[in-house]
Amino acid sequence: MSLNKNTVFICQLNDDAIRIVKWRKDNFLPELAGIEVENILPQADDKNLLEKTASALKKLRFSGERVIISLPRSKAACRYLKVPSKSPKEIENIVSLQASTYLPYPAGELITGYQIISTDKQGYSHLNLIIVHRPLIERHLKIFKELKANDLTIVLNSYGINNLYNYVYPDAGGAAMVIDADASQAEWIVTDDKKLVFSRSFKLNYPEANWQGLFIEEF
Repeated sequence: MSLNKNTVFICQLNDDAIRIVKWRKDNFLPELAGIEVENILPQADDKNLLEKTASALKKLRFSGERVIISLPRSKAACRYLKVPSKSPKEIENIVSLQASTYLPYPAGELITGYQIISTDKQGYSHLNLIIVHRPLIERHLKIFKELKANDLTIVLNSYGINNLYNYVYPDAGGAAMVIDADASQAEWIVTDDKKLVFSRSFKLNYPEANWQGLFIEEF
């Protein structure tokens, strides 16, 4: 079976649902080809997640195309960090040492990533540091590899929002705040000069009487 290299599936596993979007690029223009949502119970086990994800992918006619796993912002710790180096190797060592001060796990149980926002004349790099508990990443990889998704990429959802904003508004300059909200959680990002400079997420429950107050307070 020949795979369609112009099709990509973007998948997000939240605490209450699995959301999958199918994008297809025809004539060099991307188009939305389908959306599927499968509700799950909190603390669902791997078997349940596998079955629900397989069901959603089947409805979208998945056949091994590229998959981008969009990791919810609530599953990662993000910190602004200023480090006295511009060397990628030195920066890697510094962020690896810093990671365990932000999450209560040994350094070997953490996965880090970073984006350099800027550098200065004094030799410092200003970073967005992302820290994730390794078992969470391994769980995602296990589920999607069992579903024959061999071309896998994991991206923090905040960067997905940033990329989407840049795609929709390619000529926008300066800073902007973008909000991604659904029935259970909200996520904000601040983008400046096409780079993500801040992100935050919090739980949101629309049926609650004062959800608007919580939304405004967090804002």
